[in-house]
Formats: sequence, structure tokens, C-alpha cells
Amino acid sequence: MAKDYYGIPYSLDSSYLDMEITIQNNDGIGLRPFPIKNILLVFAAITSCMVMLSKTFIASGSFIQKGIFMAVWGSLCFVLLMIGRTKQIGLEKIISLLGYIQPGSRLVSTRSMSPASPFIRVCGFTGIDENGMIHYADGSVGVVFDIVGNASVLLFSDHRNAVVDRVDTFYRKMRPKTTYHYITNSEAQNVYMQIAHFSERKKNLTVYDPDLEAMININEHFLAGVIGNSYKSFHQYMLIQAPGREEMNAALNIFYDEADNSELMFKFAEQLDREETEEFMKNIYSGEEKHF
Repeated sequence: MAKDYYGIPYSLDSSYLDMEITIQNNDGIGLRPFPIKNILLVFAAITSCMVMLSKTFIASGSFIQKGIFMAVWGSLCFVLLMIGRTKQIGLEKIISLLGYIQPGSRLVSTRSMSPASPFIRVCGFTGIDENGMIHYADGSVGVVFDIVGNASVLLFSDHRNAVVDRVDTFYRKMRPKTTYHYITNSEAQNVYMQIAHFSERKKNLTVYDPDLEAMININEHFLAGVIGNSYKSFHQYMLIQAPGREEMNAALNIFYDEADNSELMFKFAEQLDREETEEFMKNIYSGEEKHF
């Protein structure tokens, strides 16, 4: 049964130091939530500054020298402990940057005489077969579907409960070694069906009229050249990844059963073929936009 409220469990890859706490007064006014580790690091930085000002050679310096040290120390701590959009502190970014600066981490040789392993690690997959199935370097396989979901805050309560119950049932059938990846891309609108419709209308004309044919050609050109290239919309894909073909076949049977027998979770689902999967991967790894 659908619930009125759902609790979001804490991430399994986080420790107690990553838990966020909010510092507020009785009126609810205060700072935004901060992870516990960041608050401890700030206190450690303040304590270290006080110890160096009182217990080290800096204590014998003048007032101006101490002020300069405090300004430099504060700026350094601000850079190293500032939290970014990814909730990482500057120190973690600097550690990643040091690894990226090394030439071996930034250059991948693509010559035929060079080992293929470094290049494979960039994308993680080794090839795409004729059916559109992706083969990964670790031996797993994946299939990409173009999907349209069924969710809206404007649903009636009965319909909403039916959708939630159906989604809950679907995930309970999920294979334990199978992973579902949802990807949302901003791509140009698909106009294949509209162009095919105009071509069919032109083919079925019983009377030849140059003006009518010119109008149909203009519509086809506008669809393909303008709408199919300039006007973007959101497209959602689902990548099913399994450790092998046997697990993949079992996962696909569950997926097809859900897509064929109900529209509560998937209103539309279509598997991508090899050409469409290559375009999908090109859009992700190269940033190249997909056009008609």
C-alpha cells in the first residue's frame, strides 16, 4: 500500500562525520546545515591558530606580524575548508587536483601499438553489438531504453496510490545483481514520425500541384532543419545493467512484463538499437548534441 510519507535512508557510503546538523536559535534562524566533520575541522583550525599564536615563535612577533599571520591562516583555512556544490571541502578538491596534474592521469594514447586498457577505462565499455547491447570491460552487459514515466503532483489520490504501489511491486521483483540507471538528456526533439507523415502525404497525392508540393517540402525542411535541430526537450533513458546475459534476460522479462501489462510505471518504453545507442553514448561521453 502507498504511504503518506517516505523516509529517505542515509547513504551507505557516508559515516557519522558526514551527517549534517543545523545550528539555529529558538526562532529557527541560523546557518544552513553543515556536516559534522566540517564543523570539527573549523574548530581544529581555530584551536591550531590560537596554539601557534601563544606557544610557538609567532608569539614573540609584533602585533602587525600576528595580524598578518591570522589573515593568511584564515584565508588558507577558508580555501581548504570551504564547501562546494558537491559538498566537498577544498582540501578534497586539491587532493584530486594533484592526481589530475600528473601527465599520466590526463593523457591516454590511442595508437594501435599502445595498450587498450587505459582507453577502455575512460568509458568502461568495450563495444556495442548489433542488437544494441552494451558490453562492459568487467564482463557485464547493458541495454538502453527510451522511456516515458508516469508521475505528477496533480494526480488524484487513488491514481497516485496505484502508481506508487505498482512501482513498489516492480522494484520488489528486481533482480539482486541488476542495476537500473536513469539518465535524463536535453536533446533536440524527435521529428521522425512527422517527417514520415509528410512524405506519405506527398506519395499519396492524386493530383500534382507544384504549390502543394512546395508547401510540403517547406514543412519537411522546417521540421528537419529547425525543430529537429534547435528546439530541445528532455528525454529520459533507462540503462539496465546485469553481470551476464542470463541475468540480463531475467531482468528484461520483468521489464517487458511491466511495460506490456501496465502503464502505471512506464507509459512508453522502446529499446535503442545499435545506431541509437551509439548516439546516446556519444551525447554522454563527448558532449556532442544529438540532432535529427
